[in-house]
Amino acid sequence: MRTPRVDELVKILSAVGPTHVTANLWGERWAKLTVNCMANSIAGITHMNNAEMRDSPGVFSLFVKIAGEALTIAARLGVSVEPVNGIPAHAFLDASRGVGLKELHGAWMERGKTVGAGRPSLLQDVMKGRRTEVDYLNGYLVRKGREVGTPTPVNEAVVGIAKRVEAGELKPGPENLKLLTQQV
Repeated sequence: MRTPRVDELVKILSAVGPTHVTANLWGERWAKLTVNCMANSIAGITHMNNAEMRDSPGVFSLFVKIAGEALTIAARLGVSVEPVNGIPAHAFLDASRGVGLKELHGAWMERGKTVGAGRPSLLQDVMKGRRTEVDYLNGYLVRKGREVGTPTPVNEAVVGIAKRVEAGELKPGPENLKLLTQQV
């Protein structure tokens, strides 16, 4: 419920970063999960920052597939997902089914201009030799997919490759995109 107290909290937190009121907490959480499953895992596997991923043709199609699996699971759980990084969730779901890919790509590229070239946290973990959060991102999608009977072949492949990178069996690099696409 929106109250003067909530509005004041939004005003205070807006000094730190974008803040808004929502009545759809689960939809917000799934939107953030979807973004993290796309960007964090692929960055860790490929050693690419956000700008490099945007410039790589193979990354966009993987993002769409990862998002498609995530959003299908959310729908089966009854979650109405909020915009994914500022883009309506249905655009990713439609694109995963082959509809509106060109429009989504344009929106994704435009939205990416506001993100810059930062390094997602999973890439930072890989660079520091730390254990990654892939089990709590893409691995979570795999587990939830099993619960609701939704196959998650792309996210399963992402988890497998990320674990190999984490264990030192694979070196993180763009060549892992080819390995990933061969598995899905």
